[in-house]
Amino acid sequence: MYFRRKLLFITVFISILLSYSAFASPIPSVHAAEPDIEDKIMAILKDVIGLNTEGYALNINVNPDKEYLGLPQKDVDAILSSAQDHIMVNYYFVNNNVRQIYISYLELPVEYPAADTTVEMAKGFLERYQNYTGNSFYGELASMLDNVDVTNSTTKSAGNIRLEVNNFDQIIVDYIWRYIDENGIVARSKSVSLSYDRGQLKGFLNNWPLYTVEGTPEISGEEATAIAIEASKNYSYTVSTDNGTLTVTGFEIAPESLGHEVLSYLNFPNQSLARGGDPFTLYPSWYVPLGFVKSYPGGVTGMTVTLWADTGEVSTMNPMVVVLIPEFLSWGILLLFLMATLVTIICKRRLPQTSSV
Repeated sequence: MYFRRKLLFITVFISILLSYSAFASPIPSVHAAEPDIEDKIMAILKDVIGLNTEGYALNINVNPDKEYLGLPQKDVDAILSSAQDHIMVNYYFVNNNVRQIYISYLELPVEYPAADTTVEMAKGFLERYQNYTGNSFYGELASMLDNVDVTNSTTKSAGNIRLEVNNFDQIIVDYIWRYIDENGIVARSKSVSLSYDRGQLKGFLNNWPLYTVEGTPEISGEEATAIAIEASKNYSYTVSTDNGTLTVTGFEIAPESLGHEVLSYLNFPNQSLARGGDPFTLYPSWYVPLGFVKSYPGGVTGMTVTLWADTGEVSTMNPMVVVLIPEFLSWGILLLFLMATLVTIICKRRLPQTSSV
């Protein structure tokens, strides 16, 4: 148990380093907003988010165009400044529709309303977004918040929608609506979410209109496991040794590892790998983990097999690897190494950029 806690700590710490390195990146070049974008940003600020912009100086910057899974994406930053406050609202438009909004505050309140007050905030946001888009679907999402107890994490389903409420220590409350089929199988990517931190709206993510769900599961969990076991007989991987490259194959499956298959709707995010060439079309897929009776070269203790639940075709096979840290490695040395890595990342990110003329 102690060793597992150390592994968990290391994983979390490294994740923080990676996240910090992303935020420490130099700010990309921006240019002033076009009139139509400025009007759209102002409408969302006032009519959807509900921010009172009086007394604020507003600066809108549009970042260089990019793509989201092959679709055109435009990122816009709206900065509201006053003598007492500073708010940044980041917008991400995909196909000219809002996909994501993220709000950064100069500081969050020390004293804040109870978590259950965010229910009415979320309902109000969705009702305003319904008026903004003219789409009654968001009113359906709002109605699912009736009689919901958010003091604890909970779930609620209605038709093809499942609401997940995640409460983190009464401080952060996330509301996530996901698509489910008639059997309760979830399509995690087809979702809408709202996040509140200390009674303040922090984020809105709307992937629902981007994704469609196709296909019907025809393969049972037992059949999926049988297909995965058969596929494992043809699986191999290579590792480097002192004597060259070693190909490892012929794995013995541990019977006690079976029976943990998971069914969901998904697709590859890469357009070239996506089934049908469209990452926004989701198909039923089984995820089948297979444990081995021993550890094979390279620390491989098992493998995962995914297969399409409507056709039975195997889509991926990957090894499960356990990375062990020697017990003799001092925590002080480890933390020193991680801190040095963090400082290096920060310094590299903040170095001035030079250009030739």
